[in-house]
Formats: sequence, C-alpha cells, structure tokens
Amino acid sequence: MTPKYPVLSAYPVLATLMAKYNLNKASVSELIGLTYRNTIRKLNKVKNKNGEVIMFSLIEAGKIAKYFRDKGENIHIEDIFLPE
Repeated sequence: MTPKYPVLSAYPVLATLMAKYNLNKASVSELIGLTYRNTIRKLNKVKNKNGEVIMFSLIEAGKIAKYFRDKGENIHIEDIFLPE
C-alpha cells in the first residue's frame, strides 16, 4: 500500500504521524506559522546559500510535538527530530 503522503526521509517519525492524523504539509506550515515554502525547505533539510541545513527552530519543533501530544501520542521533540 502506498502511503497517502510521501515519506519525509529526513523525518520518518514525523511522516508517519502526519499520515496517521491526516496532516499535510500545508497544515504543518499553518501550525508552526511559516510559509509553505519555508516549511518544505525545513522538512527536506534544504541547504541555504551558506551551505547550512535549514532546520526547525526549537519553538517550531515544540509546536509540532505538542500537536501530536494533544492528539494522544506519547511523543517528544527528540523522538521526532533527532536521528536514532
């Protein structure tokens, strides 16, 4: 079965949770208060003109984690955004 949303290889836990709760990338951008374009850059870990990877801020990551905790998930920022 093909997932409804493409897997975000940079954040597989986030991709799984987004699919589980039917949350699309536009909804994530609204949730964290960024433009869709900037959200996509962070989801895909795009590099800026200085060669640095564009990452979610702690506040943005916290908003995402809180959204899923409010849905009943026992999840923390590090579970979503830090590699195993």
